[in-house]
Amino acid sequence: MSAAGQTRRIGLVLLLVIAGAGAWVGAVSPAIALKDFTGADVLRLLGAYAILALVLERTLEVLISAWRGEVKQKLFSEAQNAKLALRARPGNLAIEHVMVSSMDALQAYQNQTRAIALRAGVVGGLLIAAVGLRTLETFVTAPMSVPALWLFKALDLLFTAGMIGGGSEAVHKLMSTVTTYFEAVTGKLKDQNTSSHQGITVLTPPPLTPGKP
Repeated sequence: MSAAGQTRRIGLVLLLVIAGAGAWVGAVSPAIALKDFTGADVLRLLGAYAILALVLERTLEVLISAWRGEVKQKLFSEAQNAKLALRARPGNLAIEHVMVSSMDALQAYQNQTRAIALRAGVVGGLLIAAVGLRTLETFVTAPMSVPALWLFKALDLLFTAGMIGGGSEAVHKLMSTVTTYFEAVTGKLKDQNTSSHQGITVLTPPPLTPGKP
């Protein structure tokens, strides 16, 4: 069996195990209740996520640049030198091969750096969540049974790590979506209140004229 097929098989087995464990926990645990929260609560939480994600991004950018920036600059210089050499000697197949190889090496190195940054961001988000920042606990009452509580905590950590580790741009997009949703709901409620009062006629007393009862 190929390595890719073996990886897919392991992933399928893990997925089935997780699904079975989730179904068992759901069967033995009672339903959980939602907490009362407002749109301001959601936006405040997302605002905290955006700030933390931005700080984490900047920190990882500095650390990864210090770690991998030198090699990246070397590959970039090689690709630029090959481009300049090809401009000076157009049609030279050897130089063109060197240029393509240099650009491919630079692109592969940049892709590897982005993958490292994403994984490091998720790990950083997981550590921040482990300190005490929570997503699900803000909106949902934690279950009382032990298996459901452990699963709840694990999911909460993963959700929070994904929110922060995914980057500030994703959080800003989510904030924009949430804001649009709450504005639409508020506008709809206002329209319903206006239409419900359209059939009511408010009687106003006539103005009082001096000297007349």
